[in-house]
Amino acid sequence: MSRVRSFLDSDVIDLDEDYNESSQGVNDKDLDPDLQRALKISSVATDAMDTPDDPIIVKVKRKPVETRDKIVCKLLPTSNFLPLLKTSCQKWELDIESVVLVYRNVPIRPLVTIKSMKLSRAVTLELWNKDDWDEAIHHQTVERTKLLTATAGASEKGQEQSEKIRLQIKSPDEQRYTVTMNIESTVVQLIQRYSKARSLQLRPEKIKMKLDGEVLPPTSKIADHELEDNDIIDCVW
Repeated sequence: MSRVRSFLDSDVIDLDEDYNESSQGVNDKDLDPDLQRALKISSVATDAMDTPDDPIIVKVKRKPVETRDKIVCKLLPTSNFLPLLKTSCQKWELDIESVVLVYRNVPIRPLVTIKSMKLSRAVTLELWNKDDWDEAIHHQTVERTKLLTATAGASEKGQEQSEKIRLQIKSPDEQRYTVTMNIESTVVQLIQRYSKARSLQLRPEKIKMKLDGEVLPPTSKIADHELEDNDIIDCVW
């Protein structure tokens, strides 16, 4: 038996180890009043449809640092997440405007219904402070950029025998810098080469290359744009 602390009082609700596949272990009387009302409203709507759906076990845990305290409740598929979000904020003394519910690394809008998300009979949500969530997303972006950079570097080594082209990169302050690249190199590699040459303290995704006013897709190749030696490309950020 796994023991999960109730969000209503100091009692502990016992759930079977396989509670993820069973809705047993949480009684309606154990739910927060807001959740009870949401459950009753959803029940009326479900009965009217003549296609009753079983309640779903929903667990909420704090992130990025997990606490031993968790919230476990039972909601009908036609319920939305707002009552659960309110209860979570009350329990952990959080401002509802400063937090975000996340499911499988995707933020959830509070008024979205469980049924519309096609969730299974038991789900685990994460409750993040928005600042912590933004920082976590930034970290993921940085790691993806590192991977892209490593991949681009390995690809560039295999293109050493390719035809080269010399381009004039014009910065926002109207200065021009000459960069020599393989024509099979990508725009991302061009950005990285230029950024390194100028020692720019900017993330690659913040820098854009424009030709005749049109932004060059980062994954496109230089050869895709019919460039010639000493063509001018505008660099903006």
